Amino acid sequence: MKRQTGSRDLSVIFKDPEKVRVSSVTIEDKRFSIEPLSVDSEGTTHYKITFLGSDTADTISSRLRINLKGASTPYIDVLVQVTVMSDIVYRQSLDFRQRGGKYVPQEVRFMTRAGIPVEILGVEDTGGLLETEILEREGHRSAIKAQVANPGAVSSNRGPYKMIVSTDHEEEPELEILYRIALPRTR
Repeated sequence: MKRQTGSRDLSVIFKDPEKVRVSSVTIEDKRFSIEPLSVDSEGTTHYKITFLGSDTADTISSRLRINLKGASTPYIDVLVQVTVMSDIVYRQSLDFRQRGGKYVPQEVRFMTRAGIPVEILGVEDTGGLLETEILEREGHRSAIKAQVANPGAVSSNRGPYKMIVSTDHEEEPELEILYRIALPRTR
């Protein structure tokens, strides 16, 4: 989750540790650190890779470069990747479609991975095409309901548009939900 750290051990093993050795290990992204731990009796080199945390929920990738001495290849590159997850779990996109000539309203439920209730404080529709309602919280789950306000006002620009949801969550005070409105089918 955001701002959390984590670490993994990395072992570099060679068939012939007498000839090939690690001269250095570096990582590009400063949100990671690398620390040498040990070299065992078989010549295996052990490192600890630590992710130092991030303020945003995203997948973060970096290149770890292992520089070598005595090898025909001067270095090995290894992809290091971490997925930083949001504490609040919710649908991040909506598609409004018609059924029976009317747009179907949609609900978005919000809960936290930590199991702590999150309160919805407000909803702003940047497209100005929806009516939104904050529903009564059920246990630790909050929800909003959204529906197309004026179907006649839906233009050929189907979006995407954005809803900004304000919460009482300290680390995630604003959430974005993208939405599109499908045009009625013509026969």
